[in-house]
Amino acid sequence: MAKAVKPKVAKAEKPKKSTKATAEVTHSGITETVPISDEGVIKVTPMEDVTLIEVTPPSVTLDEVKQAEVVVEPPKPEPEVIVQTQEVLKPVIEKAIEQIQAARAITNEEISIETKILNFLEGKEGFVRANDFLKSVFGLPKLNEPPQWLKQGNSKLLKSVLEAMQVSEAITVQNNSHRLLGQPYYPDTTTGKQEHRNLNNVEIFIKK
Repeated sequence: MAKAVKPKVAKAEKPKKSTKATAEVTHSGITETVPISDEGVIKVTPMEDVTLIEVTPPSVTLDEVKQAEVVVEPPKPEPEVIVQTQEVLKPVIEKAIEQIQAARAITNEEISIETKILNFLEGKEGFVRANDFLKSVFGLPKLNEPPQWLKQGNSKLLKSVLEAMQVSEAITVQNNSHRLLGQPYYPDTTTGKQEHRNLNNVEIFIKK
């Protein structure tokens, strides 16, 4: 008996992997992988088929962020120092002296020199040096002016007051030294210049 012949079945061939060559092409700043045709021609994607993505740069740089984190406080201003010179203070001093003199002038009108001398001697015993006190009777001098008690006329006035008080036995002047006030003398024999005696060179001691 003859054997049956099996028909041959052709095996299905597996699909071959594409071996088409590709290349990386950069155009308009975009890099893409494109196939190469059988003829060796590179197929480039047309620009109308490419979607461009616009990259927006950051509005703040890293350095600006670091600077914003550091807060620098401005230095505090130094307090202003006002220096008042003598020229600035001069009118203030003059005004103060004028006010004091005006107040003392009123007092001098109300209280006589005789009353002031008696008040000065109140409670004191024996002879008392009165030069500094008698200078104050004429008040404070004006700025840049000599004291009033240096004037010859005021020295003679004080001599008359002391003489009248001694005659009335209200006071006693030691050695009658008050009588020298206002008298001329010549301290410099070389030049012969005349001066007048005053409370600076005549010692006055008085008592009640």
